[in-house]
Amino acid sequence: MLRDARPIAMVGRGQGGRRSGPEPSLLGVREMARRKVLLFPDKRLRVKARPVEKVDAAIRRLIDDLAETMYSEPGVGLAAPQVGVPYRVFVIDTASPEGGELRAFINPHIIANEGEIAWKEGCLSFRSE
Repeated sequence: MLRDARPIAMVGRGQGGRRSGPEPSLLGVREMARRKVLLFPDKRLRVKARPVEKVDAAIRRLIDDLAETMYSEPGVGLAAPQVGVPYRVFVIDTASPEGGELRAFINPHIIANEGEIAWKEGCLSFRSE
């Protein structure tokens, strides 16, 4: 469970499975950009992320770019530090058979956990061959 996280974009996916990319941006008017995903052991991955103080156009662009980058890679989520931006922002799209939707989180806090789940690791910054 996340506390104090602000989901600011939820975009459904089309029929027939996961989209190749998000719908045209609901958060801005400019084109989205794919960013380079940092790979371990890049030192920038160890930088402590800062909280977002204000959700402005730059943060909205960042979220758009995170989504565009995530959809261009084999991942279901991507955090700002993984593209070299040290802010507490991440996007996810679980794309389950029941339907998925893009969710963006700002300044999330884990306040509880329950149970376990076994899942194949899919971190885009720690690639396996």
